[in-house]
Amino acid sequence: MKIGIFYENESTTWGPGKVAVNLKRGLEELGIEYENNEKGDYNILLHGGSCVGIFLEKKLDPKKTLIGPCVEAFMGDNTILSENYENYVAASPWHKDLYENYSKISKGEKTVFYWPCGIDTEFYKPFEKANKYHDYLLYDKNSHANYHYWLRDFFNDKGQNMSYALGNTNYENIGLKAYSDCSKYCISANASETQGFGIMEIMSMNLPIFCLDKNYHWSYGLIASKVESSSCPYFSEECGIMLHMKDYVNDYQSKFDKIKPPCGDIIDYAKCNEEFKINLLKEKFDLFLNNLESYSPRQYILDNHTLKRGAQKLIDIFEQM
Repeated sequence: MKIGIFYENESTTWGPGKVAVNLKRGLEELGIEYENNEKGDYNILLHGGSCVGIFLEKKLDPKKTLIGPCVEAFMGDNTILSENYENYVAASPWHKDLYENYSKISKGEKTVFYWPCGIDTEFYKPFEKANKYHDYLLYDKNSHANYHYWLRDFFNDKGQNMSYALGNTNYENIGLKAYSDCSKYCISANASETQGFGIMEIMSMNLPIFCLDKNYHWSYGLIASKVESSSCPYFSEECGIMLHMKDYVNDYQSKFDKIKPPCGDIIDYAKCNEEFKINLLKEKFDLFLNNLESYSPRQYILDNHTLKRGAQKLIDIFEQM
């Protein structure tokens, strides 16, 4: 078997680029051949952009070709993709639901799978002699400034000190390793993620996660609306504690149902003390701290999301087509 991988570029600091890097390394571990932007026995279009033209020139067999997971779900101007291909892959269960329920490729005529790309567990592994002289690493990618400072105040009031705050869309890999090594756990307060490489790499560094999951995404693609989502699509109780917004936000469902686009967020992050169930957050955080030694997030990643396992999951999808 040879896999044709079509992609725009490789990167270790940009999620879609990391999918290309990690998939190829996983296939190498499996001993499976691949071609870069050339036809294989099975093919996958990882990215949109400039590689779509190259992809279309190859006239690939639709029954042996996957579109996604880093191709715009609604295809944008590339309607030729949705007209000619029938198998699609999303990055996570909520992302799959988005494809099936809102996109141009829905209507029950297409098959949508979901596939998590593997994590580099050899690079992202804890240093055995690391000095955990900080309490937590804050990962609040794409969150509001008001929320960021409220989080820091909240956990400072609980006597916890922060090592670093990872935000926005890019991060430097050595830095993530270093900040993870000097921290005892991670507080995740991201906006929504289709897969969430960063938080999975932090798990691979064996940091327990206290996750304040954000369960909606605004104005995705062409639907210009809110959709149900997750900021940590891959998680297990062995990784820590995850709180969903319906649990920790006052009147979450009514707020989600009521607001129509175009709009901002359903939460007023300038009034977190009013928007959140503070006593519940304190209770769950205390439970998290009291059980810190019992969590094993790295084992969860090793059991489910290594480079090799990620590549094998893609091969399994090809074999189902």
